[in-house]
Amino acid sequence: MQSGTDMEENFRKSEEFIGKVSASSKLVIFPEYQVYSPDFSGSIPMVKDSDIISRFGPYSGNRHLMVNYPENAGMEKPYNCSATLSGGKIVAKYRKIHLYDAMKKRESDFYVPGDSLSGKTDLDGITVGTQICYDLRFPEACRNLRISGARIVVYQAGWFSGPGKINQWRSMLVSRAIENGCFILASAQCGPSFTGHSMVVDPYGNVLSELENDEGILESVIDSGLIEKYDTDYPLMEQRNPSSDLIDH
Repeated sequence: MQSGTDMEENFRKSEEFIGKVSASSKLVIFPEYQVYSPDFSGSIPMVKDSDIISRFGPYSGNRHLMVNYPENAGMEKPYNCSATLSGGKIVAKYRKIHLYDAMKKRESDFYVPGDSLSGKTDLDGITVGTQICYDLRFPEACRNLRISGARIVVYQAGWFSGPGKINQWRSMLVSRAIENGCFILASAQCGPSFTGHSMVVDPYGNVLSELENDEGILESVIDSGLIEKYDTDYPLMEQRNPSSDLIDH
């Protein structure tokens, strides 16, 4: 999706996308900056949960719908928030922990960072964890989600374009899948400012499907049996030595 600063247009486009998704889809994921894509020139307009439920709740009756918006939590600045809706209500929420203060951008000037790996939800007996964009560069976050039971990890992203950025994006997504034995589902903003390349990666690091840097819908079937097979081939969580978590000074 290519969002802009016209929030109503982003809502309209989101609803249009949902209407094109297969009715049988169980999990629908939008990218970071879905509801508002900031130009980092001024304050970010904030959206209340009630507005998100009003706009997207009707589309979440028999599926999980994961959206991204600048959450109005009663503070001066919003959270960069991922919310999962199902049955017409918000059933999980994650607030971006690692704000993008890099490459001459300062997301922390416009957003408040989250402080918890919350946002996990159950999808047909499989735990789904959520991360947002810059979180991808911090592998311990994904590992902690995996330790807490997540077998699918979603990355909503507005991965800014630049030299080597697509290769970094793809390489880290594949790495997170392999090192944790989980499926990675990555939904990315497209257009001239971003890399696009939404993709689905299986636990073995195979990219099952991928878009280019254009708007579109990427649909993929998740074979949960691969999770069990990977655990048999590489029992990483059983073999992981907690001593490796310690830092010697």
